[in-house]
Amino acid sequence: MTVLADGFKYNRACGTPAALVAEYQQGLQFWLGQLNVDDIVSIIDYEDWVSDGLEEHTAGEREPIFLNYYSDISTRFEPLFDPSNLAESFARIASLDDIGNQLTYTYWSIVTSTFYKSLYGEIYEANLARSYCDDEKQELYIGYTLSLNQVLARHKSNSINFFQNYIDPKLNTDLFIAMRREAWEAAIRYVAISLTDRKLQVIRRVRPDALKLTIHGKKGELHFLSATKKHVAMTAQHSTGGLSLNGQTAKVNFKYRLEREANGEIPVLLENLPDTPYHRDYYGPLWLMQHSDQPLMYMSEVDVTKIDSVHKFLTHSA
Repeated sequence: MTVLADGFKYNRACGTPAALVAEYQQGLQFWLGQLNVDDIVSIIDYEDWVSDGLEEHTAGEREPIFLNYYSDISTRFEPLFDPSNLAESFARIASLDDIGNQLTYTYWSIVTSTFYKSLYGEIYEANLARSYCDDEKQELYIGYTLSLNQVLARHKSNSINFFQNYIDPKLNTDLFIAMRREAWEAAIRYVAISLTDRKLQVIRRVRPDALKLTIHGKKGELHFLSATKKHVAMTAQHSTGGLSLNGQTAKVNFKYRLEREANGEIPVLLENLPDTPYHRDYYGPLWLMQHSDQPLMYMSEVDVTKIDSVHKFLTHSA
């Protein structure tokens, strides 16, 4: 099985810094080794795979076709988009045609995957870790996600006062509208990129015998479900793992980070990994999680740690 990592395919849509994409793909490679499946699963960067496999004249068609799609989508749907009222906007957009429906689906899929320059500012390239992991900006980001169902035009400019330590409360509404518009532009580019490669049948041209599985199935594609029926819309990038009590055993579960934070679940953090070349290399993404204070998982209550079998969930056996 080949997993095509598409971070570099879509980072020109979502604005994700290349360093973050590279770190993520390195993390995927790390976990292949930890799970001992690297003999049957390979992870390849999509853009590398395409550039190595496509004929030169076909590869040269991608950019012009993308620009045509981007221009067409922007012209047709921009008049229907109102960043202050997302629900009504996307009801109109989705009802127009298949592209409008795809645009709507894409927006809600990547609104929490867009790297918002209006939030992080222009200094993020020089000091990425500090700007991205800063607690106040993370809290403001959570406030933004909580506001997505609100009609901002109905609020006074100073009424969305989530975290006044970071920004003048009177500017919060303007900031959130700017972020919604960033996600809108990202969605247009994302859809244009997808339509381009589907039009060119890129995967079929590179590997005519391939069977494509996708977690975002479109018409004529096989939709690969990577979650339970209960959480069919929750893909890996949306969820955070945790342990909860189930009688006298600990049960693994997957929920949204916001849900865990709102329920007061206990984050489990890594510590005591020194900043040395050895520890960076040996622990890979685990060291980076410690560096950014990102929880490894959450626990529903402290008593989970007292269960004798909890270690079985935290160790890897060959």
